[in-house]
Amino acid sequence: KGMGSVVRRLYGAAMRDTKADALPVGHLAAALAEAADTSDIVFVAADEARAQAVACGVASLTDAEVVYFPSSDVLPSHPRR
Repeated sequence: KGMGSVVRRLYGAAMRDTKADALPVGHLAAALAEAADTSDIVFVAADEARAQAVACGVASLTDAEVVYFPSSDVLPSHPRR
């Protein structure tokens, strides 16, 4: 079961085509917390503020381990040819 199925189960068929970033943070955190209770998940947010808010929300709703990685402006270097 993917996160989309969790969102559909929680919010009905009308949510079928809704992207995770369109959901309010609380709704998204609830869906992710439910999914985290049964499987490992990874969520990548559109921006750092949303990532932090979702991570805090999920952590408050589940006993599953929540790991938040802040964004980085460091890009790996590419070897010169």
